[in-house]
Amino acid sequence: MRSMPPTFAFMVSSLGVVCSSTHWSAPGVRRSVTAVTRLMQAIRVPAGQRGRAPSATVAAPRTRPSRNPTMDRPPPTRELQPSALTANEMYLLLRDSVMPRPIAWVSTIDHQGRSNLAPYSFFSVCSSDPPILGFSAMKSGRDERGQPTYKDTMVNVRANGEMVINVVPESMMLPMVETSANLAPGESEFDFAKLPQAASTAVKPPRVAGAPVAYECVVHSIVELGASAWVMARVVHVHVDERVYVGTVKGVNHRIDLLQGTEMRPAGRLGRALYSRIRNEETILRRDGPND
Repeated sequence: MRSMPPTFAFMVSSLGVVCSSTHWSAPGVRRSVTAVTRLMQAIRVPAGQRGRAPSATVAAPRTRPSRNPTMDRPPPTRELQPSALTANEMYLLLRDSVMPRPIAWVSTIDHQGRSNLAPYSFFSVCSSDPPILGFSAMKSGRDERGQPTYKDTMVNVRANGEMVINVVPESMMLPMVETSANLAPGESEFDFAKLPQAASTAVKPPRVAGAPVAYECVVHSIVELGASAWVMARVVHVHVDERVYVGTVKGVNHRIDLLQGTEMRPAGRLGRALYSRIRNEETILRRDGPND
């Protein structure tokens, strides 16, 4: 029996043609490379088209396995109705799932010009044009009757409509937490946490000296939401630390980079006493671009 090269290893069971890496046989078929080639052509081309170039055919689409195995069989879930949860249970559910959260370090002044500073982690960008930042303030204080009420930040914002929203760097994480202490009305968190302050340009409240970015703001609107209020603040002036200021990049002016070092990276909040630092960031390019 003739030996064939390994490249002709295949099996065509319907025709009784069996080939291996060393031997091949086909009853009634001449043992030659030419016969095998013709047999394979006969399998691929319908009888009416033999002898001429085969027409192009479209292969049936293959079913691709799911990239996410849970899509085919979702994991079991616990079903919850917000109306069945207490206010504190709902707060904790939101706090422990929407994370990490950036922190708005809000400085204000009262009617006597005394400064106040407090962190808020229910915070985000509402709009870039016009530039509006937003944060949620809860009624975490108590009035003389023991009823829930807003603390100094909201009292000051309502009174004069001005504030500075400072970005919290990692290097100031500890004093930031200290500014959440329950101090007497009028007592300055700047002094309590031994934080340096700097004069603002367009508003009266001071900013945190050393913050990578400080946004001077005026009140755009305040939305009452039951036990809390959503404050939307329009940015009227911005202070950027020279250490994070980059400048013009690809024709766009005033770019900044808070990730180039570690001490200027923004701190985040996860839970009551749990905070986060930015580490091991990953670049994943978008197909629609741009990617910078």
